[in-house]
Amino acid sequence: LTFTTAPACNPPASVGFSTITHNSAYAAWPAPVPAPTEGYEYYYSDVPTPPTSGTTPTGSSTLSFVGLTGLASATTYYVWVRAVCCEGEPSPWSVMGTFTTLPGCLTPSGLSASATSWSTADVSWAAVVPAPSGGYDYYYSTDATAPTSGTTPSGSTTSTSVSLTGLAG
Repeated sequence: LTFTTAPACNPPASVGFSTITHNSAYAAWPAPVPAPTEGYEYYYSDVPTPPTSGTTPTGSSTLSFVGLTGLASATTYYVWVRAVCCEGEPSPWSVMGTFTTLPGCLTPSGLSASATSWSTADVSWAAVVPAPSGGYDYYYSTDATAPTSGTTPSGSTTSTSVSLTGLAG
């Protein structure tokens, strides 16, 4: 009689991250040898407590990468991956990978305004980092009521200043 042992079900050796935004990131890992026959399961959390063999995975993938979405901004996440080999037998969880999402949309600070004439004013503010890809929306009114998220902006700019014209004197 000749017996052949089944190859071990090995976890990925590491987990890396790319394209990290304020609410998403891609996680990728090198395929272990031998490659799993049934893909991978992954688990992520904002708490660095490692999953156990009984932990319910966050999701699964047949590829060696996955997009993580719906994340909170400016939050550190911890990710583990395991291979799922024949007959649904998972490997141990991988070593932990970690990343931090970017801050969400920040509010500019240092707002200042100066009248340049009876009908014109210059308004400026400190740039936020990272710079907003769509620039800045601004709103002005003679009413002291603050705008809401549904308020239509008076204008937009990619600069950190704007000249308001046509003001009533």
